[in-house]
Amino acid sequence: AYRDGGLFVTKFAGKGHWERHLPSEELIHILDGAATLEIVGEDGPQSYALRAGAIAVNPQGAWHRFHSSDGVTLMTLTPSPSDIIELDVDDPRTVERRRA
Repeated sequence: AYRDGGLFVTKFAGKGHWERHLPSEELIHILDGAATLEIVGEDGPQSYALRAGAIAVNPQGAWHRFHSSDGVTLMTLTPSPSDIIELDVDDPRTVERRRA
């Protein structure tokens, strides 16, 4: 655990689930590969292309997920708790969620 959250290293390909973190922002470091970070905030959806070496911040309370067709390894400093949506929807703000 790190400051009521966790330090995670994850490797995956495909599309991740939607999540948000109400306590604070989340720090992301792309270790290998590339991914698109999709964030849905008050201004609507925005996408960011991230490659190895990139560092990004998910704003506090913003819904976000990753897409990586060729695979990505990333490290996150993730606050707890998180809200998660397992469904593949365009706008996570319209779906009921579970707390993780």
